[in-house]
Amino acid sequence: MPHRTLFTEKDFSLDSGFPTLSFAKEADIWLNGIKGKSITAQLRERKIYKVKVGVPIPADGFLVPEGGRFIVEIFYFDSKTSCLTLGHEIAHTFHFDLQSDPLKSKIPIPRMFEQGKLASWRIIEKFCDDFSRIWVDLNGGTKKVFSFFEKNRRFVFIESKILRS
Repeated sequence: MPHRTLFTEKDFSLDSGFPTLSFAKEADIWLNGIKGKSITAQLRERKIYKVKVGVPIPADGFLVPEGGRFIVEIFYFDSKTSCLTLGHEIAHTFHFDLQSDPLKSKIPIPRMFEQGKLASWRIIEKFCDDFSRIWVDLNGGTKKVFSFFEKNRRFVFIESKILRS
């Protein structure tokens, strides 16, 4: 059965859902322009040049700035988690200035964890979760996105296949 996209341009607006995030409108515009682009092309647009899976990290994923580009590190290797984590980490690229080298965040990330600012970080994490669900759906669903992990060995490095229990 072919994947039926749940989200259309009229169905979502991260900008209206997250009016306090200055980068939400940019994310909406980008999502509306990905139709017909490969996942590799989308990652390159967001300056992601490598995805490492099975990395022993204390989270589902991390976005690691490296000079003027990013590496995405993903802990679990299973279709749903890997796909949503990749989308979530793509969303984090929107709070970076992609023209700077090295990449600079538009928001003071270390200060987000100071007392009283954790609520701001939770909003960003919710934005990234919502973005991820939309991104996976617009790319054909979990099965299609997961095939990216399996077929793109020049871009995706599987260090180990850690499965979520």
